[in-house]
Amino acid sequence: MASPWNTGRALRLAEDAAAASSTTLTAGEIQQISQDLYDPKQNQLEESVFDVLSQSLLAGDVADSGDLMLDLKDAIEGVEYPSGAVINHVGNLTKGVTEAQAARIWELYDHDGNGVMDRSELRRLVHDLGNAIIRRLSNKVERISKQMSKPKDSAKELLKALDKNRDGRVQKVEFVNLAIRGLDNIDAMSPDERGGSSRGPPSKRTKVQDEARALKTARRGEPGFEMIHMLMLRVANLKAGLANLATGVTEEEAEALWKTFDADGDGTLDLAELQALFTEQATTAIQSIYARIASYADALSRSRTVDELLDKFDADGDGKVQKSEFIKLAVTGVKIPTD
Repeated sequence: MASPWNTGRALRLAEDAAAASSTTLTAGEIQQISQDLYDPKQNQLEESVFDVLSQSLLAGDVADSGDLMLDLKDAIEGVEYPSGAVINHVGNLTKGVTEAQAARIWELYDHDGNGVMDRSELRRLVHDLGNAIIRRLSNKVERISKQMSKPKDSAKELLKALDKNRDGRVQKVEFVNLAIRGLDNIDAMSPDERGGSSRGPPSKRTKVQDEARALKTARRGEPGFEMIHMLMLRVANLKAGLANLATGVTEEEAEALWKTFDADGDGTLDLAELQALFTEQATTAIQSIYARIASYADALSRSRTVDELLDKFDADGDGKVQKSEFIKLAVTGVKIPTD
């Protein structure tokens, strides 16, 4: 708990800013608040308050005043966030939890125990949920990177999984059949992490695939267009195939992968070709994961993310989340809006 030096003005600022979260604070204003919280006797800031201020200043010249001041208020009043183990448990909300687990999570975030979760309490939950997802995605990158450090070993594992007749080479039918089911050879993003619907062939086409099909409809019959369209669609299927190979691809995507990585065109994949396939697959997976991490980080930096989730939870529209409303959505799965 911080010493009560000049905290009155800072707390009033916190309450005012939290009530009008669309306003912003400049770096200079944040520095002024830090001076208000400065303890001349100890010649230092309370450590937790200093951490909040430092993070805010590093984020840029403008900070979201509502969320910043809630952080400051928590630091001043000594509000403790759940432990890392609990935050990991909160991360399971993305795929849905049991009613008992949801009730336990509710108890952790209904800080004042009044039976409702207000915006500030929900904001803390969103903060922990987002960071749990980011931590899990970062761990996936580490595991895939470790595999990439020994690409030949990973290629041998692929050969072992794909070579059903044990002739030392992968036949096309072997590759296509298993690729459609999913190779499960890297720690790819789960559907709830990447926004997909289920394991297996993706139900949604990629943006590039949609564009290729739309272009074909708009320009059908133009001289030379069919070849251009085929190339566009092949590239689109290749990108989607690499992104989804671990969890399952469509037949079109499997065909595109085969045509690309059967480099010598002999109708089989040898160890060198499998190594090239794995390297591209792992690189694509890491790029996709980094993109998702960035989208979650961006969502956590916006006040409207909390407002959007509040709207989803708040079935009766009273501006607060009742326990029953929380449990109902927690069981089905809580998604942080990232678009």
